[in-house]
Amino acid sequence: AIAQTLWKGEEYYLQIDSHMRFVQGWDRQLKDMLKQCQSPRPIITTYPGDFEGGDSRTPQTTTTTTTTTTMPRRAQEQRNHRKPAILCAREFGRDGRIRLCAKLLSRCTETPLVSRFWAAGFAFSKSSVIIDVPYDIHLKNVFFGEEASMALRLYTHGYDFFCPTHEVIFHKWSRKGRPTFRELKVDPSVEGEAIKRVSFLLGIEKSEPPHMQGFGLGSARTRSEFESHVGVRFASREISAEARRGGVADGMLDEDRLHTLMALASKVGGF
Repeated sequence: AIAQTLWKGEEYYLQIDSHMRFVQGWDRQLKDMLKQCQSPRPIITTYPGDFEGGDSRTPQTTTTTTTTTTMPRRAQEQRNHRKPAILCAREFGRDGRIRLCAKLLSRCTETPLVSRFWAAGFAFSKSSVIIDVPYDIHLKNVFFGEEASMALRLYTHGYDFFCPTHEVIFHKWSRKGRPTFRELKVDPSVEGEAIKRVSFLLGIEKSEPPHMQGFGLGSARTRSEFESHVGVRFASREISAEARRGGVADGMLDEDRLHTLMALASKVGGF
């Protein structure tokens, strides 16, 4: 929310995490992708590839189906060597909040694929999003839950999410040797109240914290339409098979190739 106050009327808006690296010509490439999206209000978003060690492309330190991308060498390779990853629902944590991951696509795409989810660490769009759906100032100290609530607000305001056709931005996922906001001493009740607000927006809680009005849903679509679109029921903690695949067709994920090979090997007695 504080960063958005720096906006001076620029046409485009890029929201990223810290510790990022970019390929040459990233801005032109992202603008070209945005023009290809079949939506009046598109957002290019995903979890970027890693530029230094590790293979995690998820906010938790768990293994995903993505691969490591080393910068800057890999960032300068040909376009078809920088396959993007699409956001997918992974699970609900014990705290009741959803966890996302990103799964590598089997190939680059000619146009951006529809994505069901939104990532806080990489989102590119027209700057109208700052006016239409400003960041919720009530979500202090929230980590898990921020992306789901923002995705809901954006979607109900008429925004659609798309996966980049290829990777142009990379992030250092390892937290080794650098501090995080979790090291700050904060009042735990502040985060607790913010989580209650997230739960209210997602339809889990029935009442909104009284001092946290505003920054609500839009009127272009409903919460129910959002849940149907993403394939997740937040109150009952249900995740569809399609949501776990990011909504893409069979054969479009990099992991599908391994599954196909294993199935073929099984038929000939290899396993």
